[in-house]
Amino acid sequence: MAGHRPIGTAFITGANVGQANLLAKQLADRGTRVFAGILPGVATDLTGDNRITVIEQDVSDPESVRRSAEAVQAALGDQGLDLLMNVAGVANIAVGAIEGVDMAQVERLFQINTFGQLRVVQAFLPMLRRSKGARIANYSSGAIIANPVGAGPYNMTKHAIHGMTLTLRHELAPLGMQVTSIIPGGVMTGMSANAHANTQKTWNAQPAEILEVYE
Repeated sequence: MAGHRPIGTAFITGANVGQANLLAKQLADRGTRVFAGILPGVATDLTGDNRITVIEQDVSDPESVRRSAEAVQAALGDQGLDLLMNVAGVANIAVGAIEGVDMAQVERLFQINTFGQLRVVQAFLPMLRRSKGARIANYSSGAIIANPVGAGPYNMTKHAIHGMTLTLRHELAPLGMQVTSIIPGGVMTGMSANAHANTQKTWNAQPAEILEVYE
């Protein structure tokens, strides 16, 4: 980025596949020391890249997030973290008309998409504060602009991320830190490749009386 100092160290969540995976590789290509958060037990091509340190992390699990932060801190020592990219998230859960969505699935979606990002921010901020001019990039979604029908709970999680990011921007600016909300449009990734089939399956799982109203 023009006008910014080089990014020496970075942590990226959800990097086993998709956009975070590509970002990890691109940063490594630029000479950044990359720590890649990977869901435990999930295969990734990053394990064979000696430029990237794979860190197990389940953003929905507070203990897993704590352990991942401790692992990065141990590797960095007294050095700070220059960049946190909060990318991990899911879609195709709690799909359907808001009137009929399963509340347990809605809560699961928030645990991953919204509370997951918040947990990571809280756990990694001490390392970020030690780096002069550190940056945080939180992934929201173009869904907060389009607000597609049937994706109400997903839209809610991404609106919440955007709101958290705007507040963090004000809170951390006096500390010399920059916080950005990333609002990508549609991108073909592992998460979106089967989106139509998964969405249809989840939609059809709604109660019959809801389907009768909305179809």
